[in-house]
Amino acid sequence: MTSRRAVVLVAWREIEQRVRSKMFLFSTLGIVLIVIAAALTPGAGNEEHDSLEIGLVGRAPAELAGALSAGAEAAGDKLESHPYATLAAGERALRDGEVGVLVVDGSRLVWKAEPDDRLQAVAAGALQQLAWRDRAAALGLTPTEADALLAQQSIPERRLEPPDSDADARRAAALLGITLLLLGVGLYGGAVANGVAQEKATRVIEVLLSRVTSRELLTGKVIGLGLVGVAQLLLALLVSLAAVVAFDQVELPAAVPSVVAWVIVWFVLGYAFFSVLYAAAGALVSRLEDLENAKSPIGYTLLAGAFLAFYATEFPDEPLARIASFVPVTAPFVVPVRAAVSDIAAWEVGLAVAIMVAATYAIVRIAAGVYSGAVLRVGPTRLRGRDVLRAARAARAGGGSSSTSA
Repeated sequence: MTSRRAVVLVAWREIEQRVRSKMFLFSTLGIVLIVIAAALTPGAGNEEHDSLEIGLVGRAPAELAGALSAGAEAAGDKLESHPYATLAAGERALRDGEVGVLVVDGSRLVWKAEPDDRLQAVAAGALQQLAWRDRAAALGLTPTEADALLAQQSIPERRLEPPDSDADARRAAALLGITLLLLGVGLYGGAVANGVAQEKATRVIEVLLSRVTSRELLTGKVIGLGLVGVAQLLLALLVSLAAVVAFDQVELPAAVPSVVAWVIVWFVLGYAFFSVLYAAAGALVSRLEDLENAKSPIGYTLLAGAFLAFYATEFPDEPLARIASFVPVTAPFVVPVRAAVSDIAAWEVGLAVAIMVAATYAIVRIAAGVYSGAVLRVGPTRLRGRDVLRAARAARAGGGSSSTSA
């Protein structure tokens, strides 16, 4: 059997086992339900505000209603005012949440607890405007003169760069994509480690290595689970986009398809890098109980990547984010975010990809040696590094397979 055919058969075996498992079905269904629920969440992703509810008690100037309406309109809000006969009735409505603020005698505000910023801006602004008019009248200014004095003047302004109306939507799409990427790399990289450790613990690995070499087995396992991961990630992204469009929760920006493409590309690069590390971690343990400890260092690097990815959404061009773009353990998470929210230079992307490919090639060779040297070695104690390396050299000398030792 040729090496390519062996890799294809191992990959197909992994795909069949994964797709037929209940865990795959449940996780896929869970992803679909989560993204649909997110799209159906009332007000998710849109920026429309509820109307401002203001209660009025006591004697109020005739101009108060107009000042409140003008302030709400200037802020882009809708206003609904509710008159109350007594202060007690108004406070009762305030406690029950019927109104957000109570204007008493057109001169003071009553809040239930913490003031609402939108309401405070509109209500306090209207009362301040009426107070200014009273002062102007006391100084002998006519209403026309007072209005001319208090009228807002337009301030000339210009922008060095055109406004980016899609910035928030692209940032949200990048965060969704990076969350799915982290979950995908962790889930399917962990599946590689679990599969290796389980086959080793049950001695199934010995049967498999009687037909294929350890390198073919490792390559096929990584490719097979990676294809399943890409398919599930694509499904999650497509369902997300379809739900957003179908339920019309947000206006889909034109940049979203490129964000999806970046996430897919860097999922492949990140998965290729981390999955071989996970495979080596699975091969190093003799008992399934020890697997979590073996995987924990890789999990910490994923957490570092997540932290820097969220940092890059706010500060994509800061030195820390730019440096993280060229570090293999963080680049798969930082580069797609920077590409979504900023104008990352083409040379930076090219260099990041080149470094990632080179690092993956190097780590594949190292991890394949560790895998070959450790996958058949079992015992009550944790494998020592020199034993693994000695077995790896023996495996390479023997054509890529391993020999069993207790």
